[in-house]
Amino acid sequence: MVTLKQIAERAEVSHATVSDVIHENWEKKGISKKTRDRVLQIVREVDYKPNRVARSLAKSRTHMIGVKLPSLVYQYWATIATELERVAQKYSYHTFFSVPGDWQEEKEEILRLYEHQVDGLILSPRIPDKLEELYSWLKEKKFPFVLIGSKYTDEYPTVLDDNVGQARLAVNHLISLGHTRIAHICGNFTSTAGVERFSSYRQSLISAKIPVNEDYIVEGHYNIDDAKNAMYKLLKLKMQPTAVYCGNDLMAIGAINAIEYMGLKVPDDIAIVGHGDDIPFAMFHRIPLTTIRHPVAQITEIAVKVLIDIIEGKSPEQMIIECPGELIIRKSCGAA
Repeated sequence: MVTLKQIAERAEVSHATVSDVIHENWEKKGISKKTRDRVLQIVREVDYKPNRVARSLAKSRTHMIGVKLPSLVYQYWATIATELERVAQKYSYHTFFSVPGDWQEEKEEILRLYEHQVDGLILSPRIPDKLEELYSWLKEKKFPFVLIGSKYTDEYPTVLDDNVGQARLAVNHLISLGHTRIAHICGNFTSTAGVERFSSYRQSLISAKIPVNEDYIVEGHYNIDDAKNAMYKLLKLKMQPTAVYCGNDLMAIGAINAIEYMGLKVPDDIAIVGHGDDIPFAMFHRIPLTTIRHPVAQITEIAVKVLIDIIEGKSPEQMIIECPGELIIRKSCGAA
């Protein structure tokens, strides 16, 4: 196995210089680009592979990141898990996952991850405020962790969707198509994301000087069946909405099913926009769904990078990082 010392001798530089180049600290240490290129050329020629076991022992690190997500069943969280592993590997880390059955087990599961001697944690608890004592304990021990998925407090590093901005994209798109009777099938008012999307829906209408009709706001609880029932309520109104913004894609599919069951057409009679899941069948549904695509790649990239920075002793530049989404226009809104 080629050593750093041997590379240093061939490059006619110090052992420390080779180490700084390999670990991308060359600029901070005042090493010239010419020297850096010479070292990297030799690294490639000898096919140098770092001894990760020795490195881990020397730094008391395992190069493992513990991850606690609320689920791996839903497409969004399954994609998050896949992306976290991909990004972690890019930085020479691996992920160790834990998925508890319910929120009451979350504290024990996170502690088990901690006991596995991971270098840091990426957490997305179902009910964040139930774990405040645990967060405080981790902070007191100066143990690195990053929250993803929902905004809880600005005391801990958090990376999440910009739910307000994403909902604004969806509602403003419907407004731009000329709709003024826009309903909202929301998830529920116990989730941060649901509240933020609902608030943004209201504010978008107000900003466009469109009256907010309270009869147009119904809960779909993030599932198809409840969304169908919510849509039936909207269709019974004397003044039916001409467009509906749904808090997720499953509810949008439920709304479409209800509209068609009542003999109406999407988007001819009622336009539909979903949010966030961009689940595979939404694209291939008989009426392809207009939706907001979550910035999964951006969230996972930032979360892993922030955590590794903390592991390496750097303080986060921002405690809360919100990532914008992307409007995906398809047939269901009538603008495809």
